Amino acid sequence: MLRASFRRDGNSKFAPENKYGNFYTIAASWLISNEEFLDNIPSVNLLKLRASYGAVGNETFPDNTFYPYFTSYSFIYKYNNQSAAYPANMGNAFLSWETSYPLNVGIDWGMFKRFEVNIDLYNTVTKDLLFQDPTAYSKGFKFQWKNVGEIRNRGIELSIQGDILRTSSLVWNMYLNIGTIKIPY
Repeated sequence: MLRASFRRDGNSKFAPENKYGNFYTIAASWLISNEEFLDNIPSVNLLKLRASYGAVGNETFPDNTFYPYFTSYSFIYKYNNQSAAYPANMGNAFLSWETSYPLNVGIDWGMFKRFEVNIDLYNTVTKDLLFQDPTAYSKGFKFQWKNVGEIRNRGIELSIQGDILRTSSLVWNMYLNIGTIKIPY
C-alpha cells in the first residue's frame, strides 16, 4: 500500500511573503502475512511492515498572538486624561512556519489471533521553532517572536496487547505500552 498527500496552508499570522507553507506526507506498508511464503505458518495471522515521512507545519502561538509580524500598540492606559498608546508587541516580518519532519518505521506482528506486538522507531526533526526571544529592556519589549533553532526527538515505542482470557461470557484483554525518547542537545 502506498499513500501520499500534499497541502499548502496559509496563515495571516505571518507576513505576506511567509504566509504559505507546503506540507506533505508519504507512507508505505507491506502486509507480509498475505504473501504465499507465510501460508504454512498458522501461528502468524498478521505481519505488516510500515514506514512514513512528511512535513507538518505549526503556526500556534501560546499567548494567542494574532499578528506577530506587526508591531502592535495597546491603548489601555491614559496619560494626562488622554488615551495613550504604547508598543505592546515587537513585530518580526521574517517570522515563518515552524516545521516538523517525522520519520516513522514500524512492524506489526499478530500471533494465534490472540496477541499483537507493535514496534515503532521514530525520528522527528523540528526546524524554525517559534520562540519568544527575550529582548533588552531598553527596547521597551519583553520579547520578540522569532524562528530559532532545531530539535530532534527520536526513540522506540513498543506495545503488546493480547487476550489473556477469552470465553463465551468474558474477554480479558491486557495492553502494555512503553517508549523511549532521546532529545540530543
